[in-house]
Amino acid sequence: MCDSPRDTLPLPAEITRRILFFVSEPTITYDGRKRTYKYDRPRNLHHPPDDIQNARLVCKTFADLGAEFLFQNLIMSADHRQLAHVKEIAEHKRLCKAVRSLYYDSRTAPAMWVHYDDDSTSDSANDQWSVSHRRKQDRYYHEQEDIFNQALDTECLRTALATTLTAVTRVRCKPRQRFYRPRDPGDVSSPTRNHAAATNKDDGGPADARPLYHLAAAMTGVPAHNIRTLSLAFDVTLLADAKLAPARFASLRAALAPVTNLTLAIRASDDDYPGVDDDDPGSGLSAAAAAPSDRFARYAEAFGTHSSTASLCRALLADPATLAALVDATSPALHRFKLNLSADGRRRSGYAAFRYDDALPLSCYLGSAASDASRWPAMRYLYLGCVGVTQDELVPFLLARRRTLAFVEFDRVTLHQGQWCVVGAVVLNACPTWRWAKMSGLRQVERRRDVVDLPMEVVEAIKEVEEEEEGRWSGEKREGPRRVRWDECYFAEEDGSSTLFGGVDPETEGPGYGNPV
Repeated sequence: MCDSPRDTLPLPAEITRRILFFVSEPTITYDGRKRTYKYDRPRNLHHPPDDIQNARLVCKTFADLGAEFLFQNLIMSADHRQLAHVKEIAEHKRLCKAVRSLYYDSRTAPAMWVHYDDDSTSDSANDQWSVSHRRKQDRYYHEQEDIFNQALDTECLRTALATTLTAVTRVRCKPRQRFYRPRDPGDVSSPTRNHAAATNKDDGGPADARPLYHLAAAMTGVPAHNIRTLSLAFDVTLLADAKLAPARFASLRAALAPVTNLTLAIRASDDDYPGVDDDDPGSGLSAAAAAPSDRFARYAEAFGTHSSTASLCRALLADPATLAALVDATSPALHRFKLNLSADGRRRSGYAAFRYDDALPLSCYLGSAASDASRWPAMRYLYLGCVGVTQDELVPFLLARRRTLAFVEFDRVTLHQGQWCVVGAVVLNACPTWRWAKMSGLRQVERRRDVVDLPMEVVEAIKEVEEEEEGRWSGEKREGPRRVRWDECYFAEEDGSSTLFGGVDPETEGPGYGNPV
């Protein structure tokens, strides 16, 4: 007789674990995010959940033994069936203890869906199918919006986090994209969203139809939760709530208090919504492009008059009460920070940001941590995408955290003052724990100099590292000023992407441009 159910497996536990990983409930990498920069075509990283039936044929005891691997990642949305699925998992005595990551579908229904006339006819069979398909999507989105108005997903998540889903440590909130709708107009907060405060008939309080605030309400409603990793994707206009809806924005800031691993993908679509057919009313975007002044009028009182998304975005980011305040709300012990301000919110994508060359203080992106060394003293991972910085601000920030900084990535970053080789000298020579550095599409405003004198604070930091690493320079003490060539410290102005790894491997050790990725 077997001592445990594991002994009844026809396959070793390691192989079974691997099988269950590939048929696990898909993560956000399966639903929506296509990794194309390493491949010549979009590629899904997980199998669809339909393969779960095939996996159950592996062994007779699969359901009980493999449950903990099946539901490590749980997708949640405001769909009736999905909420029922979440409730079922949360009430299961074993499955609820296995969920580690929660992927929150933050796509909402836009308030500008076109209503079609039922009596309208078309001579084309394809047109008739298209109209029928759009009507079906309209019903789906309106049904989802009704659920959001009742905040059922908030109550479900609050109850689950407080009682059963206590093992959840990571939450990712982003809209699940569809192949025929590359930029959903209703995700979380869009230029076409409705700012009018609705009234809840049940309690008379304000009702919010956007799930990002529902998620924040659930997290703040359960102070004892274990969520420390948070990944958010939203439109830049959500930052306007800092003045337009301060109570709701304060709830979002309160939810970030225990977070030590934060990823922010803040998107801002171009005014003309490129790639969208204005003749297609079903796209939901043509109306927004037709009247841009109406979209910016609601922000005029708080952020001034603007005629383009780029101008509004610049004003939102420059206000210390928006992004800077949101970043300051994180835990002082934050060790991983990723900020992407590209137009599509994607890392290393070819979509160029229109604020690529905007020069804003580093404090607009990093808050008080830009000048306060006591903030984030244990930072290990830093990613900045599509921002404009200066050497005089970036170098002191890196030097203050050089003891723990191990992973640094600059993606489409413009250096408005200084030389990239000085930044590279800090990361490669003054950070004793660095593991890899990445760059993609870097630019600098100043003319590139072949040889650059390092600032004295950088020289002192490098000397300190050399003294600690015995034998690195064969006991030779280098006094006086130091100079570096523009191509000696990895970071440099170029259009391509590359990665430089640290370590003892001769292929990755020392200066150079590393292996392209």
